[in-house]
Amino acid sequence: MQKNTKRIFTPASFIDNAIQLIANLPEAIKYRQKPSIGPEFAEKLRLAVTGVNECRYCSYGHSRMALKLGVNRDEISTLLAGSIPQHLAPHEIPALLYAQHFAEQAGTTDPEMDKMLRETYGSRGAEEIRLYIREIDFGNLTGNTLDYILQSIKNIYYRFGGKLSG
Repeated sequence: MQKNTKRIFTPASFIDNAIQLIANLPEAIKYRQKPSIGPEFAEKLRLAVTGVNECRYCSYGHSRMALKLGVNRDEISTLLAGSIPQHLAPHEIPALLYAQHFAEQAGTTDPEMDKMLRETYGSRGAEEIRLYIREIDFGNLTGNTLDYILQSIKNIYYRFGGKLSG
């Protein structure tokens, strides 16, 4: 039997996270209409979080999107491996470190990291970055939870010798 080591939702954490995303929907729309960061940078943030959470669905989908936006394969691979690429634009590094920190700490970030993000990107930029990070974290955990449920069903099936009826 395979043991799950990836972060997944509990029913309560799913509801809490969904409520938080819905509450932030007006800001999400505002940032999509007038983003302060570029789409390539936003994809790198998503890949940094996905690298920590290891969602296979998001790894595939956001790698493809990043490639279409011009992010090179080495950067994508490095971010998905949980590292920061060496040759990034200096202004991207603090946000990518924050994204990884957010995922590693399951959303409970260190106040000093929050302060660093605000000081580096301003209040609006920091909030936009946090919004992208929260969205992909939700997507990652949804994918991981789906995999956990599917694996649990598979384990039950094989526990009964591959026969669930008669």
